[in-house]
Amino acid sequence: MEADKRIEELEANLKRLSEEVRALHAERDSVRQEAQDAAPAAAPPPEAHAKRPLLGGVRRRLDVVLGGDAENSLETRIGAVWLPRLAALLMMTTLVFFARLTLWTESFGAEWKAGCGYALALVFMGYGFFRRDLFAQALLGCGLASLYFTTYAIIFIEEVKLIHDLSWGLPALFAALALMLFIAHRCKSQTVTGIALFLAYYTAALSCTLAPNLINFLYALATCAVLAAATLLFHLAHRWLLLSWAALIATHGTYINFFLYKPNELDVSDMHYFWISNGFLTLFYILFSLICVLDARKTGEFRKTVASMAGVNSFIYFALTWLSIRQHYLEEEWMFRAAFAVMLLVFAVFAELIGARRNYLFQIFIAKSVVMLTLALQAYLSGEKLLIAFAIECLGLGFSYKRSGIVTFKVLGLLLMLVTFFWTLLSVKITGATTLGGHTMPSNWFCAIGVAAVFSAVAWFYERFAPRLRPQQRAVRGQWFLAGTGLDLHGRTMALLHATGAALILLTI
Repeated sequence: MEADKRIEELEANLKRLSEEVRALHAERDSVRQEAQDAAPAAAPPPEAHAKRPLLGGVRRRLDVVLGGDAENSLETRIGAVWLPRLAALLMMTTLVFFARLTLWTESFGAEWKAGCGYALALVFMGYGFFRRDLFAQALLGCGLASLYFTTYAIIFIEEVKLIHDLSWGLPALFAALALMLFIAHRCKSQTVTGIALFLAYYTAALSCTLAPNLINFLYALATCAVLAAATLLFHLAHRWLLLSWAALIATHGTYINFFLYKPNELDVSDMHYFWISNGFLTLFYILFSLICVLDARKTGEFRKTVASMAGVNSFIYFALTWLSIRQHYLEEEWMFRAAFAVMLLVFAVFAELIGARRNYLFQIFIAKSVVMLTLALQAYLSGEKLLIAFAIECLGLGFSYKRSGIVTFKVLGLLLMLVTFFWTLLSVKITGATTLGGHTMPSNWFCAIGVAAVFSAVAWFYERFAPRLRPQQRAVRGQWFLAGTGLDLHGRTMALLHATGAALILLTI
């Protein structure tokens, strides 16, 4: 039965790898076709690189970094891809400065300003629709951005305002945003989408700068949420990782600049501001975490850069919420951390269902969930009870490692054991008494004996039950992450470390 199960798993892996190879072949063919359409000139013969092998190797590496392949030269990629993008970026920057100068000038009326904005948008969009090169795509992105920004201006900017009723203005604005996103999706161009989204984020920042009132505040947060959701949809359709990174930085950057602390001019209570701002921040975190998890929807495998995106997203979210929660809900901090741990556990299960068996993203979410649970214990308990709870958590991580064979649990248990050990040594001189079952004993003795007893149980558990599989078996069962590294200690070594820690704690007390 074990052999049949292994054969089924190998067949499933072979099918998944075949689908991934076909997807990569299709992506490579599309990139080649795009480069040929943009620059029909023939690439230099490979003999030129053969004469200078060192220079050829450097050029090939630069081709990979710039998004090319072995058949497209460095000059072709720079001239056909990156120069149009740089030109579009300069044009976008010039357009922003031009918009600021035009919208706030008194030489033209509001109708003229709005007409110029829409005319410019139509010219750019028309050029982008009838041309297929990368520069035309960049202009199409500028046209979409101008269309949305002009619609925003006639609703929110006093010097250009033509629509004074928000019940009509907001639907028109989000209709323009939906049209912009639909055209960007149909063009299947990351350049068009990135430029269009750039100015949409700029309107969110501009709203908070012009007048920090509740309407502009909610518009900015809602716009960031819609753009994050649109980025998720674009990633599902096209797997544009560069666009997802840019949206992650833009969304959290906008939040940090304008929503981390409540402006004095905003007429909202502190508690309402906490729940509104942190509610949207949680929504941002969930959307970008879904981007990371759903990256493997088609291929069954995650790209390596997804791990760094998940790490950056979690770090920003937990750092910002930590500051806000400690300011408003210090007594209930453990409840928020426990809720975060449950949310991370849900993402871990989702990553397990979407990707390969026990993939690295699943184990990263599991590790973050354990860390957040540990912080919840630290916020709820104190003193000697906290250290004994940490020791019991070490035992729980040992059980988890025995059950799943995932080395991540063993590594987390090792780190927690070291923290508990040194913290217990520092707590030897604590004073006071602890009552347990009607008996009173010094707190330092209660802490030391309790931690040492649990460490002894952990040592016995690792000595008797910790599995040690061969690399081939680990690869089949999805236990390869961190396996065989310096952190993957033998079960007897883990037992020896815990027993030594228990003995040193008793000697110290």
